[in-house]
Amino acid sequence: MIHGKRIVTAAGLTLLTVIVVSAGESDGRIPAAPQGMALRATVLSQPQPRPRSPSSRLDARLRKRIHFTYRPEVLAQANKQRAELLRDTITLSFLLPDGKETEPVSVQLREFSWLVRPTYSLTNLTYAISEDGLTALIRARAQEFASAALHSTIVHVEARNGVLYASSDRVAQDGLRLDDGALSAAVQSAVRDGERVLRMSIRMDPGRIFNASGYELGSLEFLGEGLSNFEGSGNGRIANVRKGIREHVNNALVPPGGTFSFNSTLGPVTLSRGWQNALTIFNGDVLLPAPGGGLCQVSTTVYRAALNAGLPIVERTSHSLYVTYYEKYGLGVDAAIFPPGNQDLVFRNDTADYLLLQAYDDGFEARVRIYGRPDGRRVVLQGPFLPHSSAPTFPMRTVRSNEIAWIRTITFADGREAMDTFLSRYKSLPQRLLTGKAVAYQ
Repeated sequence: MIHGKRIVTAAGLTLLTVIVVSAGESDGRIPAAPQGMALRATVLSQPQPRPRSPSSRLDARLRKRIHFTYRPEVLAQANKQRAELLRDTITLSFLLPDGKETEPVSVQLREFSWLVRPTYSLTNLTYAISEDGLTALIRARAQEFASAALHSTIVHVEARNGVLYASSDRVAQDGLRLDDGALSAAVQSAVRDGERVLRMSIRMDPGRIFNASGYELGSLEFLGEGLSNFEGSGNGRIANVRKGIREHVNNALVPPGGTFSFNSTLGPVTLSRGWQNALTIFNGDVLLPAPGGGLCQVSTTVYRAALNAGLPIVERTSHSLYVTYYEKYGLGVDAAIFPPGNQDLVFRNDTADYLLLQAYDDGFEARVRIYGRPDGRRVVLQGPFLPHSSAPTFPMRTVRSNEIAWIRTITFADGREAMDTFLSRYKSLPQRLLTGKAVAYQ
């Protein structure tokens, strides 16, 4: 006779049904089984949900999203393909205009699973890296190195102290942008060929000049640029360099057939006109503070721009003392000026239109850019030629122990060539330049 039935939970059991057979009345408790009576325990297993396979999960997603599914073997192959892609890593790097390559960046596709997208057909399901998605990701990474170009608009032209100047809303500056052709090729290589190391180019995006002044200036396209670095200068020298660049060189115009005189752009260089005292070379080897000290940094930068633009240099003198400020971007390529004395920097505009000089400083970098009408001339600078045995041989003559030489070759559109040599002669050169240990900045 069955006197009681209880359901209890036992460790390690899902459900335990205990049936007690007893001769006495039940008081609701589970009595001990009398001798000769049987205690029957039945373990009933509660059904547990089985883990769904990747194919089952994919099947459920497809039925929910597109109301369609595929044969099990198709689903299994698609899942395998997706898993293999998610284990991949794509390495990105960018080649900059100066030839340097950025540090590689690893993109683990498991962390960007949205890049792995399905493609459906009536009979098949495949996974691949999304071209649009990878393109967007690369563009986002490239923003770290890219910058927008700044364009300049000339709004007015006027003469100041005998020099013609343009007024503009800003100085044009080049930007950097991802090369679309290289990007497209890299993405296709990754998606279609399985390439996982991608290198793309960051290109120069030139800043442009627009003329809205009503004054006929002709074409204003980039012709050449000069750079110099004045890091380590004293406060007075820094102030003079920046004043010379911003107030006297920037937006100067040179008419066709005319000349640019650096000293003419300055006017009187006095304390009353805002110039500060800084060290200046007197009598060839004496350093004394004087108003405008450091302006040779500006004239040197202009000189380098004129050289690179292929313009005729009418007047130029190197410094009597070797100045380390001018090493970077052109060892031995410097131009000393001494207003209102006899030392000036002069170049001629031998093009058919106006030349525009735009200048600015960025930190301790000075930059002068010359714009005008391109006529097809190409410029090659060779140097520096130094007075030590391991240096390249200067073809004209032996370079003396206090000299640095350069050669400029201009090839014109009609095939003509013009070659100039430029010698800088100092009282002496640092010993490191005589032993071949110099760093030649190009």
